[in-house]
Amino acid sequence: MIRWTASWFKGSKRAGFIVSAVAVALFVVGPAWTAFAHRPHYALYTNALAAGKAGYFFPHDEFYDDGLREAIKYVCEQAPTGATIAHETPGVTRHYLAVFGREDLQSRVISSTEFDVRSATGPVYVTAQRGRTYFENEKELEHVRARFRLLHEVKIDGAGAVEVFVNQ
Repeated sequence: MIRWTASWFKGSKRAGFIVSAVAVALFVVGPAWTAFAHRPHYALYTNALAAGKAGYFFPHDEFYDDGLREAIKYVCEQAPTGATIAHETPGVTRHYLAVFGREDLQSRVISSTEFDVRSATGPVYVTAQRGRTYFENEKELEHVRARFRLLHEVKIDGAGAVEVFVNQ
């Protein structure tokens, strides 16, 4: 594209330089500035047309598991001994339960056929992430949002990343 545009100005090195500088500004400097401006959550930037819609179009790709550490820490600080934490992130949850010294919490995967959040007893804390809503857990998460109490929400750049619910 640079060569094609510069060919319009044959014989003018200055015009070729200007065309090259404009192309670098558009295709290198512009995207680099955009990434820098959205640090440290680079994936929250979708495009200029979707400004203000962070976490709306592709929440899993935009957030991945941003905010999950903070949500699990919140549960660890609030939950009584032996309570259940329900989630869709077994590895991450197991890791943070160990980090925060709360391996006494019963870790359960919402979409597992061996666990049903709708009939679970005792205190059940649920970490809900829009980007981790699947066909396998959709009904359970609808139940949680309708019948459990919202305790805490982790926001990243103003967009809701993780919600924490409890059944009591």
